Amino acid sequence: MQAIKEDKTRADRLQKIREILESMRVESQAELLMMLEQQGFACTQATLSRDFRQLQVVKRRLPSGKKYYAAQKPKEKNYRIVDENAMDSAPQLQIPGFISIAFSGNMAVVKTLPGYASSVAYHIDECKLPEILGTIAGDDTVFCVIQEGVLSVELTHKLEASLAIQ
Repeated sequence: MQAIKEDKTRADRLQKIREILESMRVESQAELLMMLEQQGFACTQATLSRDFRQLQVVKRRLPSGKKYYAAQKPKEKNYRIVDENAMDSAPQLQIPGFISIAFSGNMAVVKTLPGYASSVAYHIDECKLPEILGTIAGDDTVFCVIQEGVLSVELTHKLEASLAIQ
C-alpha cells in the first residue's frame, strides 16, 4: 500500500512540474525546486533531474539568448536545445513554438517548431478574431483562411496584441 502512495506523490509531482513548465519560463532547477516547495512538494536536485529525464524536459533559447526549461513535445525527441529564433521573420508573435507567418491573398501560413502547430492553431482560434475564418494545423505548419479585404499588417497587429505572452 505504501508503494501506491509514493507513486501517486511522484505522479502528482511530475504533473505539477509539467504544469509549471507549460505555464511559465523557469530558468534554473533551483528556481523550480523553490516553486515545487511552495506547492508542498519537497524533493532534491537529483530527484528533479530524474523527473526531467522522465518528462523529457529540454532547454529552449529565446531570441535574447536566455535559456529556460520546457516540457518536450513528442515530435522533438531528437532535440536537446531548441532555438526559437531559428527563422528571422518580421512579426514575432510571443507564443510557444511560433517561428513565422507569411500571407498570400486571403491565406496565411504560420510556421512553428515541430509538434507545435496544433497548439498555435488553438491559440489563434481562441482569439476569436472575425478576420480569421478558420485554421488547419499540421505538425509544423498552420494554414489560416482570412476574410477577403483584410490587410496582412492589420491582422498581424491584432494577432500580436491577442497572442502576446509575457
